[in-house]
Amino acid sequence: MCTYDAVKGKSWFAAVAETAVESHFYSGELNDGTKDTLIETHLAEIESKAAPVYERLLRGDIPDQSQGRMDFAHFLGLMFSRTRAMRRMAAETRGRTHQGLMDMAAFPFLRYLTRL
Repeated sequence: MCTYDAVKGKSWFAAVAETAVESHFYSGELNDGTKDTLIETHLAEIESKAAPVYERLLRGDIPDQSQGRMDFAHFLGLMFSRTRAMRRMAAETRGRTHQGLMDMAAFPFLRYLTRL
């Protein structure tokens, strides 16, 4: 497959499995400069638990009230929360919450100023 980088203006041949892959997308950097892969590891664990259930679903075999069903629900929830729309909504919610807290903290001071 030919891959093109619009930012760098370069193209190259790459395997399909290696195209559009970003390493350490969810990793943070620790104080010592190494990568914190805790989130990546957790996601891999959830995905590996959901994979056999997904294979069963593709065959039309719907799991009953089992651990597999819960594992797949956990996987779906994580996939939904990883979409751009959900990340944007979470950021907006954090911003509104932060603003609300700032307003609550400032309220007594503003009441004091109106009495002067």
